[in-house]
Amino acid sequence: KSLKFASVAVSGQTVITKVIFMDVSLSDAELESQIEIEADSLIPYPLDEVSLDFEKLSINSADPSKINVLLSAARTESVEARVGALSAANLTAKVVDVESYALSRAMDVY
Repeated sequence: KSLKFASVAVSGQTVITKVIFMDVSLSDAELESQIEIEADSLIPYPLDEVSLDFEKLSINSADPSKINVLLSAARTESVEARVGALSAANLTAKVVDVESYALSRAMDVY
């Protein structure tokens, strides 16, 4: 069977991750909109040069009205370079992850 999909990871100085605190009552769509609005002050790169993603983590223990959210931003050129390398190998990127988090999850499985 031929492989069609693969995962890649971005790392180093091209990636920024931050835990931010958002209102727990926001829907996923509202959360995404709010993060896009606030990202300009959170990310030290121009927003048109980065790819953003986020993941809800847990309710904030110090303030239960807030949820901890992991915000990840990677330079779009770095993401595109990795996706392009897969494409050159006739593969489609199924996942683009942050290297340190991918390695941590791999160790949890092992």
